[in-house]
Amino acid sequence: MTERRSPIASLPSLKLKLSALIWAAVGFTVLIFWAGTKIGWWPSVSGIVAATLALGATRWLARGLTQPLREMAAAADALAA
Repeated sequence: MTERRSPIASLPSLKLKLSALIWAAVGFTVLIFWAGTKIGWWPSVSGIVAATLALGATRWLARGLTQPLREMAAAADALAA
């Protein structure tokens, strides 16, 4: 089984990871919205497409981000039992 690593996994802290995730999502949304309006899409259509694509990009970037938290919760449950 191959391990799925997040592109932002190399950042050292959760704060930096979340910051990078937010900056990437906002930047991606603005870029797609701008490109959509430049090619002639209505702003509402461009906004919906940009938001949908940004959610997909955010999900891709954030995969595995909460895995350490799940592991700590499982360890705490094991210690409590």
